[in-house]
Amino acid sequence: MKKIAKRILLVMIVILVLQLILHYTKKEHHVDYTLMVDDQKYEITEMFSYDHQQSVYTLSLANQKKTFHFQFLEDYHKQSKVVEDIIAVSNDDISCVYPILKDNRASYVRCRDQENEFSYTVLQDKDPQLADKVVESLKEQKIDVVTESSSPKTYEGLTYYPTALDDIILSIWNYRGLYYLGAEQEENITFLQADQYENQYSIVVNDIYLTANTDQQHDFNEWYCTDLENGTTKTWKIDQEISFDSYFLGVVEDKAYLFDRDNLVEYEIDPKARKITAIGDSKKNGKYYDGSKWVERNIYDFKNEELLFPQAIATDYIKENYSDATVYEVEDAYFLVDNRDLYVIYKQFDTDPILLLNNDNMQQVQVSDQAIYFIDQDTIYAYHMIKGLEKLATVREIQFNADNIYTIADRTT
Repeated sequence: MKKIAKRILLVMIVILVLQLILHYTKKEHHVDYTLMVDDQKYEITEMFSYDHQQSVYTLSLANQKKTFHFQFLEDYHKQSKVVEDIIAVSNDDISCVYPILKDNRASYVRCRDQENEFSYTVLQDKDPQLADKVVESLKEQKIDVVTESSSPKTYEGLTYYPTALDDIILSIWNYRGLYYLGAEQEENITFLQADQYENQYSIVVNDIYLTANTDQQHDFNEWYCTDLENGTTKTWKIDQEISFDSYFLGVVEDKAYLFDRDNLVEYEIDPKARKITAIGDSKKNGKYYDGSKWVERNIYDFKNEELLFPQAIATDYIKENYSDATVYEVEDAYFLVDNRDLYVIYKQFDTDPILLLNNDNMQQVQVSDQAIYFIDQDTIYAYHMIKGLEKLATVREIQFNADNIYTIADRTT
C-alpha cells in the first residue's frame, strides 16, 4: 500500500509541475464567460496574449443591445476570467460600462449610443449629465474616474506637470539641445552652440535622440547621441561627410534611414551600435520600406521627392471607411486621426472603431502602447485609456516651431 501511495503522490506532483509549466509558458488564451449584472446578462469574450514581455488582455462585453471593447496591458499572471463585475449606467440614448477587474486593477469607462462606441472623455461633451451620473456611480464603489492635473511647475520659461510624467520622460527641443523632464527631473541638455530652429536633423531610435552637429558648415561628420533613459549625451564622429541637404526617411527595427540629396547616398544608421552604412547610391538602387517589406527604388526617386516610410499599413476596413485618416500602428491596435477625431481599433476586433477624443487642432501625433500624444496650440497632451486626457507641458515656442519639437520615452527606473 505504501508503494501505491508513493506512486499516486509522484503522479500528482508530476501533474502539478506540468500544470505550472503550461501556465507560465502559455502565450495566449481565448475564453468566453457570462456575468449577471442587475438582471442584465453580459457575454464576455476575453483574449490574452503574451509577446515581447508584454501581457495584453483584449475584451468585449456584450449585453442584449450593445457591445463594448477594452484592452488592458496588465499582468494577471496569465489568469483568465479577469472581469469580476460590471458597473453599468445608462439613459434612453447612451449606455456606459466599467468592468471591475481582478485585484482591483485600474479600469476605465466605455460608452455607446445607437451608432458609435466612445470614451468617457467624449461622453463629457456629448452628455455631461450622464457623465456626472457615471462618476457618482463609481464613487459609490470608491472608484475615481476623473483625473485632476497636478500642480504645474515652471522651468526656464515652460510649464510642465510632474504627476503626468510619472511613467515617462518628456524631451522638448530648445534650439540648442533638449529640455529633459520627468516627475522628479528637470534638465537643460545643451550640445549645440548656435540655435537650430528647424529640428529636421534629429530622430529618435531605440531611445537614442540622434542629432546632427549643425554647428558644422555645409556638411557634417558628427552626431550627438542623447540616451533618453538617463539624459547623457555623447558625440559620435563618423567617417562620412553628409550634406545638410538630407532628410530622414523613417525608423525600422531600431535603425534610422537618411537620404543625402547632394551626394545621392542612402544611409542606414544604428546609434546603439555606432554604425552607419551606405545602402544606396548613384550606382545602385536605394531601399524603401513600404510598411511590410523592403523594395528597391531608383536612387533619384529619393532625390526628387521625400519618400517617407509610412506609419502603418491600413487594413481593408480602415481603407474603406477612413480613407483620409492618418494611421498609426502599435503592437495590438491601430490609432486613427481622422480630421478632428481620434479613434482606436483593436486588432482582435478590427471592424469596431472607438472614438477617444475630438480635437480641432491635433498635430505632431506620437503613439505608444499605453497612450497617444499630440500638440494643441502651445500645449503637449497625452490621452491615456485609463487616465483620459491630461496636459504634459505648455511651451510658448511650440506655436511657431511645432515640427519634431518633442519626444516621449518610457521611464525604466
